[in-house]
Amino acid sequence: MSSGKVASKDVNVLVTVADSHRAELDAVAESLSAAGMSVAQKFKLGGVIAGEVPRHRLGAIRKCEGVSSVEEEPHFKAV
Repeated sequence: MSSGKVASKDVNVLVTVADSHRAELDAVAESLSAAGMSVAQKFKLGGVIAGEVPRHRLGAIRKCEGVSSVEEEPHFKAV
């Protein structure tokens, strides 16, 4: 049985930066931070930013200018 606490837990994410914003990767990372993401690493060559974000802030980071996609780290639970 799941609880409401699981929904508010931070999730690890990989954010892909749109090709049109790759030159501004640092600015996109700053926008993500302002939207509530804790940026852990920036991969300039691949145009990817890794970090963690509270689950309730996922929508905000998806709306940041320059964000192409947001992928959550899969979460597996033992049965």
